[in-house]
Amino acid sequence: MKLRAVSAAMVCALVSAASGAAASGNTDLQLNTGGGYYGCQAAYYYSAGLHSSCGAPAHQTIVATPSSPPPGASAVTMSDTIYDIDRNGVPHTLTSFAKASLATGKVGVTAGTDEQNFLGAGASARIADGVTFHVAGGGSKQITVLAHLDGVLGDTTHDPFFPRNEIIVRDVVDFGGGMVYTSDCLNGSCTSGYDPAATIGWDSFQFSNQTASGFDFVGKYTVSDGQMLVGTSALGLTVIDASADFSNTSTLSLMLPTGVSFTSDSGVFLSGLSASAPEPAAWIAMLAGFGLVGAAFRRRRRDLRELPIRTQTT
Repeated sequence: MKLRAVSAAMVCALVSAASGAAASGNTDLQLNTGGGYYGCQAAYYYSAGLHSSCGAPAHQTIVATPSSPPPGASAVTMSDTIYDIDRNGVPHTLTSFAKASLATGKVGVTAGTDEQNFLGAGASARIADGVTFHVAGGGSKQITVLAHLDGVLGDTTHDPFFPRNEIIVRDVVDFGGGMVYTSDCLNGSCTSGYDPAATIGWDSFQFSNQTASGFDFVGKYTVSDGQMLVGTSALGLTVIDASADFSNTSTLSLMLPTGVSFTSDSGVFLSGLSASAPEPAAWIAMLAGFGLVGAAFRRRRRDLRELPIRTQTT
């Protein structure tokens, strides 16, 4: 049992890695997967490419897209399967998955075990890019930063034969202001919410649809012509005798007022999103809750400073 506890702690480190400092330069894409009795891990780093290590190499299978992605890839998907055999000779399978795309602002992770013998698995994904804003005519204007998370949690109902069934999710956004949202489901009981001490720096912000499996976030931030920000989105997941799927639901995006544009160090940041696309249903529902959805539709191509977002209090 002690070896499995150490392994679980190693997996928890993957969650912390999701919000670590960027690699050289402002552009970064990181993926981490791993877990299990043998301490198997795999990682992709924007500056160094794909790497892996395992105490028993024959027990780990890694599949990446593109195959053996080179350093500097702007979108990578990676899955990791670990085949464990415990001290009693019983086989176990652990799976983890991570993906990230600078072009779409999406990061995603999944992790799962066969829910036996206190085995842990985890994954994290992170993107970062230097973004320089341009305001027509100079001066400053307020932009809107949107973040969305909506995953699927597996069963963490306490099993009397095994002492711990747990799922930990941590979502981090840093784009002028900072935001941290954490969910921890242990033995069937969940606690979740944003960290007020880390959700700071915004002109104003608003959370909605807060659950153990996700949230919607709108943050306002004023940028000046020529100002550079490092935009970051990171998602970490740890499971112990459980499983969870956050593979396609963590998204970072921007809504810009008329006269504001940006360029990125990578040249591809959010290039896969349409700037003229209508707001997602989640944001429409949020605006409807403020009773101003009609006005928001009429004004969405004007200065977005009119959007009614609650001012942060200190």
